[in-house]
Amino acid sequence: MSDDAPAAQNAAPKISKAALVEQMLRRTGGASIEEIGAATAWQPHSCRAFLTGLRKKGRVIERAQRKDGTTCYRLRGWGKARGMPGSGASATSRDQS
Repeated sequence: MSDDAPAAQNAAPKISKAALVEQMLRRTGGASIEEIGAATAWQPHSCRAFLTGLRKKGRVIERAQRKDGTTCYRLRGWGKARGMPGSGASATSRDQS
């Protein structure tokens, strides 16, 4: 019984896939659909649906192209955008063009 206690103390807390993706999107370089899929084992359509869900929650997601041509996504002002009515409207319009 005492052998199990040290193993439990050394185990890292499990992070949800949603929290993992949000961490990836907060990075300076953001994350591509391929990177999100590799980290979560999600299909590309599920990655895009998750991003849509974040937008519906009021998060502003920027979309940019890296030098290699890969599209990456990044949360912009994630602390400020929450709870602000219409905070995602302008970014969403730009993302669709």
